[in-house]
Amino acid sequence: MLIDLEFDSRDEAEGLLATMKQVWAGPGQDVMQGPQARIVEVAERIESK
Repeated sequence: MLIDLEFDSRDEAEGLLATMKQVWAGPGQDVMQGPQARIVEVAERIESK
C-alpha cells in the first residue's frame, strides 16, 4: 500500500511519522510487516491544464 500525503511543513510530516512509528511498534505490528516511510520535498511543481 502506498499513501501520499502533503503537509504545510516538514515539522508536521515528521510529527506524523513519529506517531506512525509508535503505532507500527505497538499494535500495528500485528498487521504490518516491514513498514517504510519517506519524507520528500517537492523541488518543482508544474500544474497541468
